[in-house]
Amino acid sequence: MYGQSIGELKGKIRKKIVKKIYKKASLIVVRDHQSKKRLEKLKIKEKIYVAPDLALNIEDHHHPHQKNEVVIALRHLEDLSLIFKKGIADFLYDIYDQHDYKIQFIDFKSEVDNKLHEHVIDMLYQQCPVEHITLVKDTHELFRLFSNAGFVLAMRLHSVIAAIMTEKPFIAINYAPKVKAFLEYAKLDEFLIDIDDLSEDKLNEMYKKIMKNKVSIRKRLQNFKAKSLIEHKKIGELLKKKLEELSK
Repeated sequence: MYGQSIGELKGKIRKKIVKKIYKKASLIVVRDHQSKKRLEKLKIKEKIYVAPDLALNIEDHHHPHQKNEVVIALRHLEDLSLIFKKGIADFLYDIYDQHDYKIQFIDFKSEVDNKLHEHVIDMLYQQCPVEHITLVKDTHELFRLFSNAGFVLAMRLHSVIAAIMTEKPFIAINYAPKVKAFLEYAKLDEFLIDIDDLSEDKLNEMYKKIMKNKVSIRKRLQNFKAKSLIEHKKIGELLKKKLEELSK
């Protein structure tokens, strides 16, 4: 089992199913410490390793060029409030007004994300230049789009990871435990804002602090990327050893 996040396990049946699955594994690698703790509570005997998300094992596709763009990657949830959407729209207009940004909305899953992105775009009332990208053909294209950005507002976990991979300052919206757990593991959780606390003022406050320290933040992202590659190399060697043992 490689690269999972384990959420809160409620109920005896759910715990029993998860324990039964993981007891069969010869190697267990989760992507944050909270997931490890949850599995350890199930008294699984196999050693549990922690390594960053597998996407961080991709070879460096960082493009050095940067355009005056902001990337937005949100995730649609049925119970998102109008206050949440308006807070994002107002924040985007604020930073456009300050920096004349072009704003790019990128769907990671178009059938899910499209609705929320279109709603926020409508709330901008054509006051700033907006592009909505509903289909990204491959990872290389995704990294190119993120590399063009001067800032990223990310909600989906893999949009946060794309920002890290391309060394872009970001604010992450915490909509699920896996987002917070990953950023705590990466020691980048000061760039996290809880979905219920989000407002125009709080986004602006975080944005100003982040952009003021963007050089040192980029260095931290570079260090985390380097550490992630080392960790995946170690796990790769361990996986190879395990497979050799199982093939005997």
